[in-house]
Amino acid sequence: MTSSSGDESASRHTDLEILKLVFQYRFLDVELLAHMLCGSQRKTTSYRIGKDGRRRPTQYGFGESALRKRLRHLSQAKYLTTHRTIGDQPEPGSGCIRTAYGLGTRSVPVLSRHAGVPASQLRAMVERNRVGVPYISHALGIARFRIIIKLACRTSKDRARLVFWEQGQQLKDHVYGVGPSGERERLPVYPDAFFALEIERKRIAHYFLEYDRGTMPIRSQRVRTTIERKIIAYRHYRHRKLQAKRYFHRTLPNGHVAGLHIVSQAVQPVDSQVKLAAVNGFTVLFLTPGRVRSDGLITGRIADILSLLPAFGLGFVSSLFWFTTPDQFSINAPRTLFLPIWRTARPDDPPRCLVD
Repeated sequence: MTSSSGDESASRHTDLEILKLVFQYRFLDVELLAHMLCGSQRKTTSYRIGKDGRRRPTQYGFGESALRKRLRHLSQAKYLTTHRTIGDQPEPGSGCIRTAYGLGTRSVPVLSRHAGVPASQLRAMVERNRVGVPYISHALGIARFRIIIKLACRTSKDRARLVFWEQGQQLKDHVYGVGPSGERERLPVYPDAFFALEIERKRIAHYFLEYDRGTMPIRSQRVRTTIERKIIAYRHYRHRKLQAKRYFHRTLPNGHVAGLHIVSQAVQPVDSQVKLAAVNGFTVLFLTPGRVRSDGLITGRIADILSLLPAFGLGFVSSLFWFTTPDQFSINAPRTLFLPIWRTARPDDPPRCLVD
């Protein structure tokens, strides 16, 4: 990665940070990258040789225009790939059509050398990124939520800490239960993400995330993935406490929870100094389209799903499933994610808060 600017080393450092972030989140757009990069790189003092041969200090800003320039450079050089997509819930004034960025072929040796990522893993990601607009929009929505929660924790004054965030094939599981047809079925349990928040250094709350773009049927007579089947699967999963057999905290000798251990068919080594503690409970967060008005009126898809839940027993689902819409929080004001914006199936329940 080279640059024609006076501060070539700073540009290379920024380029590497961009590649690392795109690898971490798989797809990112300019807005998400700007929130992760621009605040920490706004003032960098360096030096360059002028045309007269004299060495002068130069302060390089790093705002959104500079970021767009770096992204163009990385895309043209095939370190990144560009994908046109549509933002589901754009910020005011940002428009709908967006460009998402994924890893390109030339990023493989760079990240393998500088980030320690196996080249085979990087090549597999580059190949998997050949997906359509719906998948990329879905991935951007999950990345957006993840970044907002990280920023909200950063500005919470130690009220909340993101303990871990996991997503991908390692979360894929199943449970046997009674499906909508009344027959015993093998029901998939495959959340879009699994994360935990440590609240005021006292307790840890666990959340499965379901990012619903409104393309999946709420219910169907055919055997297919629906919102109804997801709800049934999570009910059986928590009722049988299967999460306690699959997910474990990595706890250091000082009691600090440092990550997640997932039991799978593959043998995963565990440091002898690290203790494993089972995850005992969880809440399922549904981020779904619709509208929640300030007077409490709920309309659209979120209302349709909430109306389905009472059939499963209000006492159970009100504690297991929480719902909100993407317009209830903002990346420009990330702490809004920690406000009481989550609704349950019980109409008289007050809105819930992730950090209560």
